[in-house]
Amino acid sequence: MRTFVDTSALLAVLVANDTHHGEAERIWRRELEQGQELLTSNYVLVETTALLQRRVGMAAVRTLVHDVVPALT
Repeated sequence: MRTFVDTSALLAVLVANDTHHGEAERIWRRELEQGQELLTSNYVLVETTALLQRRVGMAAVRTLVHDVVPALT
């Protein structure tokens, strides 16, 4: 099965004080453990990078690039 991951999902996974962080993190881990294909687009990655940099800082952008993007198709 494939799941499209949009900006709001990525922000929820990466931003600890996001309203949906706990649920998003549980879903993210479950999808990875079950071997689900997580799809996104370059547009989503650009938007997510810009929002993370502005709202949270470069450490969050590094986490996106090093930990999250490798799990995405």
